[in-house]
Amino acid sequence: MDESSGGTRALLPDERRERLLGVLQDGATHRIDALAARLGVTAVTVRRDVGLLEREGHAHRVRGGVRQVRVAEEALQRPAQPNGRGLVLGMVVPTLRHNYWPEIARGATLAADERGATIALRGSTYDPAEYRRDVGGLLVTTKVDGLILAPDPRVAEPDLGEWLASLGVPVVLAERQFEVGTYGQPIEAVSTDHELGAALAVRQLQARGHRRIGLMVSDSVTAGQLRRGWGAACEDLGLPVEGTPDATVRVYSEPGWRSALDDFIERMRASATTAVLVHPDDDALELVGRCAELGVRVPEDLSVISYNDEVANLASPAITAMSPPKAMIGHYAVELLLSRLAPGGSHLPVRRVILTPALIERASTAWV
Repeated sequence: MDESSGGTRALLPDERRERLLGVLQDGATHRIDALAARLGVTAVTVRRDVGLLEREGHAHRVRGGVRQVRVAEEALQRPAQPNGRGLVLGMVVPTLRHNYWPEIARGATLAADERGATIALRGSTYDPAEYRRDVGGLLVTTKVDGLILAPDPRVAEPDLGEWLASLGVPVVLAERQFEVGTYGQPIEAVSTDHELGAALAVRQLQARGHRRIGLMVSDSVTAGQLRRGWGAACEDLGLPVEGTPDATVRVYSEPGWRSALDDFIERMRASATTAVLVHPDDDALELVGRCAELGVRVPEDLSVISYNDEVANLASPAITAMSPPKAMIGHYAVELLLSRLAPGGSHLPVRRVILTPALIERASTAWV
């Protein structure tokens, strides 16, 4: 029975949550204790139900209570726009602290402006629960027609497809590729071929005579793809991998990073490694600076290519970099989303656009 119902039939969990959603349909903010009294259950039960509804994208906790996510359903009822004019595209990126995602957002904003649409941008984190809450918050505050999202693929929960479907508007992924469901159905996406980017960097260094090419990456979303590309290129070119320094290190601002960096440099010296691919740029800058302090000359003793090209040009010497087409990621994400929102767009096949990074040559590589 309900915990304070005086003997009436107990609601099953699904019935209880359905009734809770019915109460929330007025769009108002409801206090947890008031909902508990209305449903005849404890506040703990309501909080548990609200947590589940929030994870499913149906509710959003706000200060003082909870509201239903209704904006997505309202957006679906708008007439389709042939050219994007007047449409609002929500965009939630995992961070705005570095240049990478702001550059993607700028590309999206320019593409949207050209088509008469608007980008509603939000910054979030790589934490999956926080990311979902921020997406839900955007849907509560802004009537978006579609979403450009970038959930962390390393921690994507099994119900990712269900969550995306529950948002109620078309979704395009930026710098992500996912397959969901029983048959591994793809989700519409635009991303960089980072694996190919790493392979191109290795091939450029091998063409300059380097035979032992190391890899140093931070623990990032991109690291696995870079390692696969580096390893595959070394194997294809007959370059040694055994004994070649290959490390995943903490970001340079974390404790212990300097000792890990010194250890990596020493391993390169001991193995006669003459070139290295480093991700991201700020780690590459720190590597070049530390090499100078330890008497390792760049590029005379060590050629360096960084991956991301956010601040590589600021180093001394300026660092050669693989540059993902960040602005174009945003541009094509908008194009895919607007075409999906256009009349007849719902019948288009699922499209996944893969872009190739470019090599930007500077002063950090040399022939051997």
